[in-house]
Amino acid sequence: MSTRVTVRATLRRAPAAGDELALLLDPPAEGVLRIEGRELVFTPSAALAPDTTYTARVPALGFSWRFTTAPRRVLYLAPGAQDVWQLYLLDLDGGAPVQLTREPWGVRDYAVSPDGDTIAYAAEREDGGHDLWLSARDGAGLRLLLACPGASCREAAWRPDGQGLIYERHEGGQPALWTVTLDGEAAPLLWQGEPMAAAAPRLSADGRWLAALDAATEQMLLYDLASGEGDLIPGQTGVPAAWHPWRNALLMSHVYWLGESFGKRLLLADLEEGELRLITGEDETALPLVEDIHAAWSPDGEWIAFARRSTLRGAAAPRQIWLVDAQGGELRQLAQDARIHHGAPQWSPDGQLLLYGRYHWEQPDGPAALGVFELASGAQRLLPAAGSWPAWLP
Repeated sequence: MSTRVTVRATLRRAPAAGDELALLLDPPAEGVLRIEGRELVFTPSAALAPDTTYTARVPALGFSWRFTTAPRRVLYLAPGAQDVWQLYLLDLDGGAPVQLTREPWGVRDYAVSPDGDTIAYAAEREDGGHDLWLSARDGAGLRLLLACPGASCREAAWRPDGQGLIYERHEGGQPALWTVTLDGEAAPLLWQGEPMAAAAPRLSADGRWLAALDAATEQMLLYDLASGEGDLIPGQTGVPAAWHPWRNALLMSHVYWLGESFGKRLLLADLEEGELRLITGEDETALPLVEDIHAAWSPDGEWIAFARRSTLRGAAAPRQIWLVDAQGGELRQLAQDARIHHGAPQWSPDGQLLLYGRYHWEQPDGPAALGVFELASGAQRLLPAAGSWPAWLP
């Protein structure tokens, strides 16, 4: 069972006004309880512990039951038969990788639903386009969500309620953003009466705001899905946004120039406070030229992981993994191996591990690998899998 499970108890009758009802978990977990007809619905405030047996109790009614959460698992893409990229699953506690897809032309990208139960992925067709497919977390229940004849539908992002996705549709020229329901009903997103020409959609935790890269300028486009109004944040970013776990605030990479050299710092756009603030370095002129990208918030919103490389004099260098506290203060370097290029970091749902892809800098075409940082101890370990673009399966 997913660590993001919503716990439900069905009552024999609808609760009366004076009923004192509670749904408790052991080990304890904080969350929000609501009543839907005859159901008690408990939504934990944070992901539950992995590979743990919980006892759920409704004390007023004197009944209880148990469930066990899934162990830590990782999804990733790797070459399968005929060197075609497929989706794989790896249990961090042991066992061999499990191949989840067998698409004849391969898998381009994927996204896990907010509850961790469903995987959406873009499968390549013989003509080079892509269709969107859905599968259960174990690869079962495979079904075509959206056929895109003559087009490439990809880079889907789940709505926070899990009831649909926003994706890129490419039909030559600039990409456009479309929506699709779980029933396969698709429609273009409109901005100022025209299909939204943008890429890399990312949704805020409450589902109200969409951040995407403007196709023409690579500036960050903010779009209010409730009102249909949008605006551009000045500055070329070229990198997808990272939304705060529960607030309407996002991180992006802000480009700056010193002479003929450029750098990128992490910029926080707080929609609730109406402020823009640099997170990694307030005085750009006093700091070495670096490129900070691939920001990821910790589940508690206290820390930000990101990838950094030097851009001094335009020199290329492998990216390393860094941490910065969310107020923009303490910086901590995790990866310090100049031979290894590190990919986008991914926090585990419990906030204890950082997952990333890696390859040897001097062998960019060599085998890619996966690794994790254990944040409490600072230990680093490689996973027994060769692949790229990893993500947690909660």
